[in-house]
Amino acid sequence: MHLLFRNIAAISAASAAMTISAAPAAGTAEPTDEPPAQEQALQARETGRAALRAARDGDSQSAAALAAAALEAPDFATLPDDVRDALRRNAAAAALGVGDLKTAEELYRALSGGAAETGLGLTLAAKAEKSAAEAAAATNAASRAAAAAAAADSISDAAAAFRRALAATPDDPVARTNLATAAARAEDLRKESRRAALDAKFDGKGVPELLEAVAKEQRAAFAAAAAAHSATSASGKIAASERAAALQRDVAEGWAPLAEALLAEMRAAVTNEEQVAALAASCRDAADSAAIAVEALDAIESDSAIDAMRKSDGVITGLRAMFADPIPLLGMALDAQTNALPAANAVSGASAPPRLHSAVEDQGAAIAFFASFNERIAPWLDSLEAAAAKQPPDDGAAPSQPPQPAIGAPATSASASPAAIGGGQKPLSEEDRREVLRLCEETLGTHSLISLGLSPNMDDLPPDQLPNARQSAANMSKLLEILSKTQQQNQQQQDQQQNQQQQNQQQNQQQNQQQQEQQQDKQEQQQDKQEQQQDQQQDQQQEDDRQDDPREPEEEERSEAQEAEPEDEKPDAADELARLILEREREHAEKKRQMRGRLPPSVGERDW
Repeated sequence: MHLLFRNIAAISAASAAMTISAAPAAGTAEPTDEPPAQEQALQARETGRAALRAARDGDSQSAAALAAAALEAPDFATLPDDVRDALRRNAAAAALGVGDLKTAEELYRALSGGAAETGLGLTLAAKAEKSAAEAAAATNAASRAAAAAAAADSISDAAAAFRRALAATPDDPVARTNLATAAARAEDLRKESRRAALDAKFDGKGVPELLEAVAKEQRAAFAAAAAAHSATSASGKIAASERAAALQRDVAEGWAPLAEALLAEMRAAVTNEEQVAALAASCRDAADSAAIAVEALDAIESDSAIDAMRKSDGVITGLRAMFADPIPLLGMALDAQTNALPAANAVSGASAPPRLHSAVEDQGAAIAFFASFNERIAPWLDSLEAAAAKQPPDDGAAPSQPPQPAIGAPATSASASPAAIGGGQKPLSEEDRREVLRLCEETLGTHSLISLGLSPNMDDLPPDQLPNARQSAANMSKLLEILSKTQQQNQQQQDQQQNQQQQNQQQNQQQNQQQQEQQQDKQEQQQDKQEQQQDQQQDQQQEDDRQDDPREPEEEERSEAQEAEPEDEKPDAADELARLILEREREHAEKKRQMRGRLPPSVGERDW
């Protein structure tokens, strides 16, 4: 049976004969001498033997049908337990041979023993390969992720079944081979499942969204690693490290689709190959740092893991700044500036959890992010005014400059143009624009003062620089309030425009429907008028035909004369024939008069 499992992809097409006619140790031995009391109860046995013969002849479909029929035989319940189990194993093996995995799994799970666990493992392995094939053929990321997850779960269950089979027969080399094969395949399918899940998670997202998602996961992993670092018990340290390692593994694996999207965006925005190469190097650095953090956490080396996480987060933050629009970039600068300030409930001492970045590093990131924001904001505001006036930006407008990277980030840029950023939005008022530019100039001066008071060997901001740092945070908050207010107004305007478009569309649909109804009514009126004209013409034609028919007066006179004859007068043969003719003509005339009021004649009726 291990030969079947060595080629997992072909297991569903394996020969039922090979499975059913396995060695007696597999539980498929053919029942032999029956006790005298069971001599009359032979239907299930004979059907089971027929299934075995069909399997040996290579007729897998017949073998499966017969093996299933043996379980439904009236005398099946009267057989000994070992015979019933043998027939069940044969039926399960036959179902597996024809690819009926659901039936095979149900039958194997109802059995016990090493042979049953082996059969269950083979069935679950086939089920895993079927799901893996469905994942490969899936046309969308969500379906592929679901099928890949099902494949990983099935192969894990298969490995567990093979492990139980090996425990039942420790010296069986087949059981050992099956377990090793399942374990190796499980690792491959788990990787495929994680990759598919990441693709589904990132499906349809742009670069900023992807970076935001990875940054969120990186910080969650760091928080878990920090908890492991400060844990007091060994069990708590191990549990927190395992959680951090799982989160960090998602970050490391997420760099595959993210780096691909980043490079595609970069190549579409710039033609400088040096910048593209620098971005690719930054992606590799972040991915390597994320992977190193996973390895360090797996070895419970939390200090090394935290250092790697810090480096990874620095690169991710720099890339976020590179692709961010001005308002999100300002938000990043404000977050970094806030992190640089001491918290009101900060915990000091050796037991304090480690920080992702020191206060000086956060302050440096805030200064770099705001400098990039300041370079972008004036062209961005110009683009808003140009878009509002339906004119392109002035040729003399300063181009959008790339943001300065955060600590550990690459010195490259792939930011969008001002026109692309501001197109279609309402510009600031002149008063708000002057206030924005004033706050930017004031904040840059404040940052210059802070920079003069910092040195590389510092971790925390010096006390004399805290007022400047707080003023910087206040200015950024004010800037964000002004720009966000305009953004909200733009969103409201867009919503109103969208609602107006929907209303116009509904009105147009209603008008079209009314026009169609009016046109239909007009057509029906014209059709009714034509039908009335046709009826009038038919009535007039009938009246003309009645007036032009010379036979009607004669027929009426003859009828009156015939009625006046005495009853006792007996006409001769000629008179009788004439009477009959006149009577038939009178009937014809009467029917013709009746028809004139209801033209055309009904189906099957004679038109006289």
